[in-house]
Formats: sequence, structure tokens, C-alpha cells
Amino acid sequence: MGKRIVITVSKDKTIRLWDLVTSDQVYEFSSPVDQALCVAAHPSLPLFSCGFESGVMRVFDIERTCVADEFCQFNKPLLKIAYSPQGDLLVSCCIDGGVAIHNPRRQHLPIKMLHLELPPEFVHVAFTQILQSLSAHDFVSDFSGGEIA
Repeated sequence: MGKRIVITVSKDKTIRLWDLVTSDQVYEFSSPVDQALCVAAHPSLPLFSCGFESGVMRVFDIERTCVADEFCQFNKPLLKIAYSPQGDLLVSCCIDGGVAIHNPRRQHLPIKMLHLELPPEFVHVAFTQILQSLSAHDFVSDFSGGEIA
């Protein structure tokens, strides 16, 4: 694609890709049955992931304009999703505090499932500089303290 893009999800059940320079719509995915609620773009590959109302996480291939993978770890809405700055981890959070950690380098396969005892409005995903130097195993080991760093 070669363009800098912005990805949006909308209540009309569409996922749209926009050219950041021209503001033109580049592509549109639609999901007539399942509402996309959150989106995260991979930092270096032409991929993005969406969390859906059904609890499904779908990985989209921008260049091939298709769904590359689909994961069903949850049966409640996915409200948060984020890639690490290097793109080696993807974290998704369900409305009931369920958390899945995926490995994008291995077709986004889940590597760890957790359950946080926090109300859904307090579950957020962020990565710090410290975590950038840790391996996925280190991150998972340090993740059990009830907070997502």
C-alpha cells in the first residue's frame, strides 16, 4: 500500500482505512453481523487487529484486503486492543476483565490468558520503555500483578 493510513471503526459496522495525507478513504471492510469496537495497527507490518462485540479478535491483512486470522478467546465484547511498539506482542481485553496476550510473530497465536479482578472501565493497555526490552515470557511473568503496564 505504501501510504500512511488511519483506521477507524464505526457504529455502521464498517472498518475504514483513510489516507493520512489526502483524507481519502482507501478501503472499507464491513461486518454486518458483528460490531467492531476497537482497533490497533501493527507498528511495522501491513496488518491491523480489531476487537468485536462478540468477543472475537480478527487480524486484517491490509495489502490483501482480507481477514488473515480470527481468535475466539472471549464470548463478551473486546474493548481494548494494543500492539507493543516493536509489534512482538498484542494484548486484548474483554469487558469482564479477561486478557489475552498474542504473539504476532507466530500468526497472532495466544500465549497467555489472564483474568483481572477490575471493573471494565479501569482496564487499559499501554506499553512502557522498560517492557520494550523484555521478552514475551518476561512480560507474561510480570503481568500478573493486576495492572497492565
